[in-house]
Amino acid sequence: MKKRGSKGINWITPPSTNPPLTNADELIKAIPNHENVKWWNSTSQLLESYSKMPWGYVGDNFEVKPTRGYEAVVNANTIWTVVGWVPPDCPIGLKKIGTKGINWIGMPFNTTIDDADELIKAIPNHENVKWWNSTSQLLESYSKMPWGYVGDNFEVKPTRGYEAVVNANTIWTPR
Repeated sequence: MKKRGSKGINWITPPSTNPPLTNADELIKAIPNHENVKWWNSTSQLLESYSKMPWGYVGDNFEVKPTRGYEAVVNANTIWTVVGWVPPDCPIGLKKIGTKGINWIGMPFNTTIDDADELIKAIPNHENVKWWNSTSQLLESYSKMPWGYVGDNFEVKPTRGYEAVVNANTIWTPR
């Protein structure tokens, strides 16, 4: 994980681990130099956050799952080494609530998807995929348009988190 300038933002997806990371408190304490963790709740279409403060922890101690993407903010360059296993194939419900269809997802460690183009085509009703480049500290985006695809066809890796925007509720099984 990288801390560049003052941001220190990384989008991650944790593997299935033993013992499992089941909530934001366990995740924030497992990563060295970790000061904030967030995830986008696809049901409420709201951002949930859990932060380390000098006196303790504040925010929503939300549930952590291996198939979700998370934003991890660190205060120094950090290497986080984890071991785990590949969870069984499990369908994920991607939601569009009102005008928003934002979902934060993660890829399994045995994924066969190599890039944004393959990912956007693998998810039904998928319009846009994004990831936060921890090196440049910039958002990269790839979008479906009526005439084709535009944006950065970035590499997809299992350790990263992604934002998948759908135009209708859909079920997707990561591969």
